[in-house]
Amino acid sequence: MEYRVPTTGQPLDLSQLERLLLDIDPAAVSDVNALTGELAIAAAIALPEMVALLNQAGGHFTHKQVRQLPSTCCGDCSG
Repeated sequence: MEYRVPTTGQPLDLSQLERLLLDIDPAAVSDVNALTGELAIAAAIALPEMVALLNQAGGHFTHKQVRQLPSTCCGDCSG
């Protein structure tokens, strides 16, 4: 799944978030857009778990603030 998360005004510990993500999905990647402050995350994690991880990392997010993007997977590499 891919997610976009507005981080402006959120006390998010990005190092903690990365550890939490990698504990669940060792292939997870995340990046912050330096211009917008938006966090981009790609991980095999469902939306409710993603919101919980963001909040464990110090944020105060709701499901409405975390935007899940449509899948771009064609299925060719793994089925």
